[in-house]
Amino acid sequence: MSSINANPLVPQVGTVVDVIRETASGLIRTFSIVPGHGEDGVREWFSYRPGQCGMVSNVGTGESMIAMASTPTRRGPLEFTVKLAGRNTAALHELGPGDKVGVRGPYGNGYPIERLAGRDLLVIGGGIGLSGLRSLVNYCLDKRSDFGRLTVVYGAQNPGEMCYKEELSRPGRRHATLQCTSRSTRPHPAGTARSR
Repeated sequence: MSSINANPLVPQVGTVVDVIRETASGLIRTFSIVPGHGEDGVREWFSYRPGQCGMVSNVGTGESMIAMASTPTRRGPLEFTVKLAGRNTAALHELGPGDKVGVRGPYGNGYPIERLAGRDLLVIGGGIGLSGLRSLVNYCLDKRSDFGRLTVVYGAQNPGEMCYKEELSRPGRRHATLQCTSRSTRPHPAGTARSR
């Protein structure tokens, strides 16, 4: 099997295995992608650090630079969270399980994990910006003994546009070393509950 990292400029074929509608509007979705031949070898196919990005392409519409939302500490598909924002992302939003995409990369330096070791961390994100931070947060959770207190502060334009709500509020996530705070930046429509 060839590694995508052998030449990050050449797209490799990936298969969409799951699509999660992250927000009420459907404007933000998370795509789980494995190598074209199956889930085996995902990490060999695409090794990366939290904070790096990949180019995700759809034949005929182009490609988009998207942060890895998955963490390299966990086996399983690569995850990219995509906001509907243009021609290529619109085409990606039409995809479902079994569809093929191009993936190349990784790009960027990622977060300086070695310099963060032993420190308390404050992670602040808004809207789709939490996508690349999710990789870092889950990396730190998976390696709890390597880091101090972890605090996540997250906001969005309204509660319906907050990503990863179920994941962030999952029992076991709210322990002494992780606090998730969410605030919306726009008024709530009449009759809707305020996020806390």
